[in-house]
Amino acid sequence: MQLSFELTSHPLLLKNYYRIRESCFRKDLGLVEFNGGEDIFDRNGLTLVIKDGHHCVGGLRLTGNKEHGPGFLPVEQDGFSLKASCHELLAGDVNYCQWSRLVIAPEYRNKVDLVMLVDKMIGIAGSLGYSYAFFVSGKTQARFYKRYHNKVGYSYDVLDDIQLPVEPGFEGLPHVIAVSRVDQPMAYENVSSGQVA
Repeated sequence: MQLSFELTSHPLLLKNYYRIRESCFRKDLGLVEFNGGEDIFDRNGLTLVIKDGHHCVGGLRLTGNKEHGPGFLPVEQDGFSLKASCHELLAGDVNYCQWSRLVIAPEYRNKVDLVMLVDKMIGIAGSLGYSYAFFVSGKTQARFYKRYHNKVGYSYDVLDDIQLPVEPGFEGLPHVIAVSRVDQPMAYENVSSGQVA
C-alpha cells in the first residue's frame, strides 16, 4: 500500500472525496442531513486528496482570502471576519487561508501518516503565498493538530478569545479556531550554542 497526497481537480477523485466526506460527517459527527457534495468553497478552492494508489481515501480543501476562494473563508459567516477579529495578526496586506473538511475513510485512519499530511498542508499553503492558515475543529482535534504542527516545526495556536459563528447544521458541536504561521517555521533554541536558529 502506497499512500500519497495530491492536489487535484480530477472529477472522479473529487466525487469520491465528496462521497467520503458526506459519509464521515453523517456517521462521525451525527449530522444525518449533511450534504457532502461540491459547494462554493470547493469550486473556488483547492482540494488535497489522500490516495491509495489511484483511489481517493480522504482529503480536505484549502480556501484562500484572495486566490483559491470566493473572497471569504468558510468560517466567515454571518458578518464574522477574520481580518477584523485578528486585526493585529492580519494587519496590512497579509494573505491567509483556511483548511477545512478533513476526512479519512474509516479503514485508513490508522494508516495515514498525519505528520506527513500536516507537513504537506503547510508546504502547500506556504508555497501559494499564504502567511497564515486557519483551522476550525473540536478541542480534541485541535490538540492533535498542535502536536503534528510542532513535530514539523511550525506554530499552531488556539484562539480561545474568538467567538465563532456556528455553521448551519453544526449547532451543538464544540468549535475552536486555531492559526498556524505557514510561511516560516518556529525558531528553536540551539541547546549547544545557546543561540536561536
